[in-house]
Amino acid sequence: MGIPCQDLTYSYRFRVVGVYNPGGGCPFVSARGSTGYAVDNNVLVGQAAAGGDVRDAYVLEHKPEDLGGQYRLRLSEDESEHSCFDLVELWAVDHAPEVSAAILPGGSAGLYSISADAVGCWDSDGHDILELVSASDERTALLTPDSWIEVAFPASVLGRGGGGAGADGKPSQKIPPPPGGRDGSPPGVLDLSELCYRENAHRRILELPQGLAVEGDEVRMRVTTPTELEIDYLFIAEFPEQPILAQRCATLQAEHSESGECLASLADADGGYVDLWPGEQIDLSFSIPDLEGSLERDFVLVSRGSVETIRDFGGDEDIWSAPPARRIAAYPNPFRRTATIEYSVPDPGGPVEVRIYSAAGKLVRVLEQDLVSPGVHTHVWDGTDDAGQSVASGVYFYRVEVVGTTLGGKVVLLH
Repeated sequence: MGIPCQDLTYSYRFRVVGVYNPGGGCPFVSARGSTGYAVDNNVLVGQAAAGGDVRDAYVLEHKPEDLGGQYRLRLSEDESEHSCFDLVELWAVDHAPEVSAAILPGGSAGLYSISADAVGCWDSDGHDILELVSASDERTALLTPDSWIEVAFPASVLGRGGGGAGADGKPSQKIPPPPGGRDGSPPGVLDLSELCYRENAHRRILELPQGLAVEGDEVRMRVTTPTELEIDYLFIAEFPEQPILAQRCATLQAEHSESGECLASLADADGGYVDLWPGEQIDLSFSIPDLEGSLERDFVLVSRGSVETIRDFGGDEDIWSAPPARRIAAYPNPFRRTATIEYSVPDPGGPVEVRIYSAAGKLVRVLEQDLVSPGVHTHVWDGTDDAGQSVASGVYFYRVEVVGTTLGGKVVLLH
């Protein structure tokens, strides 16, 4: 089908950098319209592949507009996260008006249409809530982990084959996908976990549950969630047998808010990472493929990279209130001649590596790689690489691996 999406059975890989913060979020994508950027949703959600990277495919809820012959997106890191992007692609998926693009069960991009709306819906207390879930209209039914919803559809949907269950919703708090993927649901139960891995409202097409109960001319299923979830719309989807027209939008520019142009690093999944630290962003512009007049267009953002939960130490914060092996600081910051990286090692000591990276993720200098004793240690970086050559002014990242725990932060070099 053209779009290089892989199986999106979900899990996260976390490396601890600084203090682990389980409430953090992933990087967000925003789409540019005539009035500015509209925040869409978090990305880099998916199954960690070999090497620890996630490959994510997401159908944008907010479509970018044609602005001067370009589409524009923004990737931003606004929470306690360190994101590393190896690849970012935008795909235009053109289709007839009666169908829409989605990431289908199994992880590939495809087309679907709505074949049946719910004909009945009740909460676990027996209240009729059909009007809350029968249209995408922002009237929502609240589903909690200790409750359930029972929903009925026409029994005829079972005879059509190849269908799925569609759901629009927004979790009250995003949850991390379970390591190793999600277990199968009990018979007749539609688990909406996959709606809870992204932070904002969006649509998911899920597999129909096995073992559905048929009562007369209705088929019923029970709907559950692992976290509080506002459900806007429940429906049955079918997958028409028609080709998907997907065109990659050529990336014209990629500008990092700190380090500048980064197009080459994001063009291919080649290990040339671009880092996003809290408060940073990447602005991207893409070409606009031709669109046939009778078709409509959806967009799929494909990204590959990793996410680390961090807490950045510095300023006036009491860094020594952190647990042993999670204390780190760099000073002065910014610096002109030398910066001192200070960290602690707990008893009984052990292996330590101290490395400096460029904003593009390239290794610049190895300051330490040895067994060290417990206590406070310091290393001085003089703004040179491993060859002794002075490096350019800019943002650099220090990473300290202390007895199996990774810590880090950023430091600014000024000439």
